[in-house]
This record gives sequence, C-alpha cells and structure tokens, in this order.
Amino acid sequence: MLKIYTDTDTDILPEDAKKYGYKVISMPYIVNGEEIKPYEDFEVFEYAEFYNRLRNELLPKTCAISSEEYKRYFEEDFKQGNEILYVHFSRAMSGTFNAMEIAVKELKEKYPNAKFYTVDTKGITILSNIIVKEIGDLYLEGKGIEEILKWAEENVDKYATYFFADSLSFFAKSGRISNFSK
Repeated sequence: MLKIYTDTDTDILPEDAKKYGYKVISMPYIVNGEEIKPYEDFEVFEYAEFYNRLRNELLPKTCAISSEEYKRYFEEDFKQGNEILYVHFSRAMSGTFNAMEIAVKELKEKYPNAKFYTVDTKGITILSNIIVKEIGDLYLEGKGIEEILKWAEENVDKYATYFFADSLSFFAKSGRISNFSK
C-alpha cells in the first residue's frame, strides 16, 4: 500500500493533510532559543501573530531534523511493507535531506523489500503546497506510484511563484541576499 508524506515547510494545513492522507513531518525552527515543531507543539498556526512578531524584528532560525527523527517517522510503514512517497520542500534549501538519506538507507537494510520514493517540489511554502495538493489529488484518484512520479517529472519544473516584498531586511538578515543587494 502506498503511504504519502510531506513536511510542514510545504505549508500544508492539518485539515488538508487529513483530506489527502498525508503523514506530516514537522520541520522545526528556533525562536529565542526555543525549538518549535509545527503541528506537534501546537495544532493551529497563528499566522497573524507570527508575522507580526517578524515585523518586530523576530528572526527565527531553521534547523534540520536528524536521521533518527526520520526513522521515527518512516519505520512503521517500512515495517508494514508499505511503499512511501515523500513529497518535500526543495532539497537545495536544506541539509536535512542528507539525514533523510541516512535514515532510509538504514531502514532499507532492516526492511530490504521497502520501497521509498521522493518528489522534490523545488520550492517551499506556497509553491510546494500547490504541488503537494496536485499529488494529493492524484493519490485520491487512485493513481499508482508510477503515474504520480511521471506526473511530477513532467510538471514540477513548470511551477513558479512570484511575490514582492516591501523590505529586503529579512532577506539580508537571513543571509538570502548580500548587503550589496539591499
């Protein structure tokens, strides 16, 4: 049986995860020295409060999860012989996927018949959320792993997100742009 996973960096809401059947991996972030795990530490993300705090100079830091955490998420499905499809945020944006590969390798040694697939959305937040929902629709339609992977191969690179920012200060503080770019 195919089981689908995504992570909180795709901005999936708990009700959407439930609708599509996604198991959600919580990608932690740190605020004022405290590690926060979305949808594990709280059920409802208070967007307005969070973004107001950002406007007041809060700068959260992201942190990767360990291979042990990935094993905690995946092992039960490996043990049951389920195929896993993990539709995740951009691999290019985080080292967390190195930990994922270590975990999957160890789990495959323990469960040699396990099948594990990934779809890299090549984005984060709204861009990856759209792709997660498209794949969720395919899953609900009963499409098999081959059809879903083919769809992803043909379509992921066709998605783009455009946005504007009234300030580049957060991009500079997070290191996403150089001071010269400001």
